[in-house]
Amino acid sequence: MIYNTSVMEDTIDKRFRMACLFDLYGQMLTEKQRESLQSYYSEDYSLSEIASHMGVSRQAAFDLIKRTEKLLEEYEEALKLYERYSQNLKLLKNLKTLCAQNAPALELIEQLEENL
Repeated sequence: MIYNTSVMEDTIDKRFRMACLFDLYGQMLTEKQRESLQSYYSEDYSLSEIASHMGVSRQAAFDLIKRTEKLLEEYEEALKLYERYSQNLKLLKNLKTLCAQNAPALELIEQLEENL
């Protein structure tokens, strides 16, 4: 079977992004929104399984997930927590590279990294 690696990477990137956004903004969602997104992304349930569990149609489950994804993206657009977190991780990685020979500085960087 031939897989399109570009599509697979996009899917993995989207799943990772949604998981991060869910971690950051999940408490701002309703219980129903949290449950549907967690089932879909974390537990890898199908739309049919989610619909059955929630007592709605497959289309309603799909719509709820899409609306919730959009809402998470809107939260990120307004608050930029994920963007800042990603930028800080990149800066820390660069700083670690620059301070690789300085053990005390490296230790402080690692402590900072753990606190993010």
